[in-house]
Amino acid sequence: LLSQEFEPQVYSVLSCGKVNDVEQYLIAIIEKNDEQKESAPDKKQQAQQKKDKEKKRTFISPFKVKRIYWL
Repeated sequence: LLSQEFEPQVYSVLSCGKVNDVEQYLIAIIEKNDEQKESAPDKKQQAQQKKDKEKKRTFISPFKVKRIYWL
């Protein structure tokens, strides 16, 4: 009835930084990008995709930011 395997889809990231005496905190809520859930390409398609990526120099993130909070 219930799946024994699952994968998280939403994450929270806490980032802290300090410059001199000033500390800043930021929390981001990120979600897995649905566009990454395609079927695995074969070796020929992978080689072509690699060539295309090298030409375009683009990066498709596996995550998208849903919310950012400055703490």
